[in-house]
Amino acid sequence: MKKKKPIGYSKERVVLSDTLPYELPIIFSNRHFYRFLTNFGVNFIADKSNIQWNKAYKDQSISAVVKLLFGLEEDVLGCSIKISDRGHIRIPFKYQITHKENDFRELALPHPKNQLEVISFYEEFKETILYYCNQSSFSIRKPSKIAKFVYSNDALHLRLKGKDDDAIEDNSKEYENLKTYFTYKDYSNIYKFYEDYQYHRAEKKYNQMFKFDISKCFPSIYTHSIVWALFNKEVVKDEILLSKSTFAGKFDKLMQYANFGETNGILVGPEFSRIFAELILQRIDKDIEDELRKENIIFKKDYEVYRYVD
Repeated sequence: MKKKKPIGYSKERVVLSDTLPYELPIIFSNRHFYRFLTNFGVNFIADKSNIQWNKAYKDQSISAVVKLLFGLEEDVLGCSIKISDRGHIRIPFKYQITHKENDFRELALPHPKNQLEVISFYEEFKETILYYCNQSSFSIRKPSKIAKFVYSNDALHLRLKGKDDDAIEDNSKEYENLKTYFTYKDYSNIYKFYEDYQYHRAEKKYNQMFKFDISKCFPSIYTHSIVWALFNKEVVKDEILLSKSTFAGKFDKLMQYANFGETNGILVGPEFSRIFAELILQRIDKDIEDELRKENIIFKKDYEVYRYVD
């Protein structure tokens, strides 16, 4: 009996896991949006700045749906639409959820066109995202690998099998349905860290502990800071035009387009926003570790830091 079980893969699965907030009504999902994209071969071609779909569907009904769904005014040319510079910018749908007692948290649902652009961005830069998300010694929730497309139906799989209600994929678990585009290391949930040996060991090892939260973190992030974090602010100042064509420059633009062109603040809720924040915070982590090392204060010997983006 064949033990290898393939899991269907398409780049469009990004919209099932990484573009929507987790806190959504159970009746709301992107499954029909996903089916529309895959059934009709709808793609955003970044270097041409246009949306294309399968040439087998030339009838006006499909082009009308594409224009309506993505809010486009540009003319259809065959089975594609060229998007103008201003045509990338969209307004997200924002809503509030109960966060704490007498307090609310505002989340954002990106426009379908921006979600389509996230698919293209992930497909082009998935390996780059993994590289830059694994630079910090402090982070305990970071993309580690691209989620597997195959699992083995054996005793080891049964032992490592993740739970159906896991929100994101744990790097140490196996899943029969793809949960997220990436698997995450080391902890998929902050409560797992508090229950883990690593936390209890640190409590015994050190005499003091300091906990803090970055208040209003996502609304306070300046999108251009992603370029500074990855390439150094002084270098970017000398090569501003060149930096716009880099991975960081394109991520900066993607976040602006999804938030009505704003550079001050990023969307709260989608997983791709967490990845954006993680990249910036990883640079801060490294700078802190380097500065402390200059003072002969050594990580894992004199102190430990555990940082988590929720």
